[in-house]
Amino acid sequence: MMRHFFAAVAVVLFYLSSALAQTDDEVAAARLLYIDGQYEAALQILIPAAEAGNPRAQNIVGAAYQYGNGGLPVDVNLALQYFGLSAAQDFPSAHHNLGVLYNNGMPGLEPDPEVARAYYEKSYAIGWLGSYEDLAQMLRDGEGGPPDLPRAVQIYEEGIAQGDIESTHAMAYMTHDGVGVPVDLIRSRALFALAAASGNPMATSSYGYMLAYGEGGPVDLTGGMTQLRLAIKAGEISAAIDAAWVIFDHPTDFPDQVEGLALCFWARDQSERAGAEEYRASCDQVAESYTSEDVAEATKRAGLMPTP
Repeated sequence: MMRHFFAAVAVVLFYLSSALAQTDDEVAAARLLYIDGQYEAALQILIPAAEAGNPRAQNIVGAAYQYGNGGLPVDVNLALQYFGLSAAQDFPSAHHNLGVLYNNGMPGLEPDPEVARAYYEKSYAIGWLGSYEDLAQMLRDGEGGPPDLPRAVQIYEEGIAQGDIESTHAMAYMTHDGVGVPVDLIRSRALFALAAASGNPMATSSYGYMLAYGEGGPVDLTGGMTQLRLAIKAGEISAAIDAAWVIFDHPTDFPDQVEGLALCFWARDQSERAGAEEYRASCDQVAESYTSEDVAEATKRAGLMPTP
């Protein structure tokens, strides 16, 4: 343990010796290095800047200690310390990152939804878009405090107006299922389309399903399957089940019914790896109506599909 302590100290001292303080432009450039995965090069600039009081640098150094990047140890106390220093200067994403830490927890820190919600509130008040969906979800579900559906809807709508894809995706589900708002399939389909256009796999899957089954607009089997295949390629398991049922329900349009069974098997196998078996019964039941040759062919095709 002592050897690891001295090794960590040596890493920090090395970074501290590289400079006493850095300009905002240098910190911005170092941030890009960090995002690119060049952690050690970035931290040579960011640690001295953080020690000199730069809130952006403090926020990134907090993340480095959270994940153990760039040769630094995973250290919840130092992550909290640096995030806290940044948040004390009202750096918006630092409040958000503290919210994430307390919401999810990490080794040495138990989840505390009440504290998380308070930090999301601070980040939202400053206007950090990344906290809108997180705060609205906690308000919607009553996590960390009493539920407040009207305010959750308000925050989601504010997020949508500012182009927040996570808020867009969440409201698409709420308008689809009538959670806190009336069911509005036309708007739900439009919101899923917006979120899908950003590359969100879950939204792409839901949009594909709505197209294929004519929810909120005309039936578009071709467009629906295109969206579902995009979601499958991105690793969205539920999209494979939806695509399978589109094929099963439309044998004239999709004569290769073995493809549907292959998609079902693939989703079943992925869900097993994830520790869930919700697709097993339905896929095995469908397989009973196929010949052993078709089942063997579907199994072969499923095995050739990429693992997400």
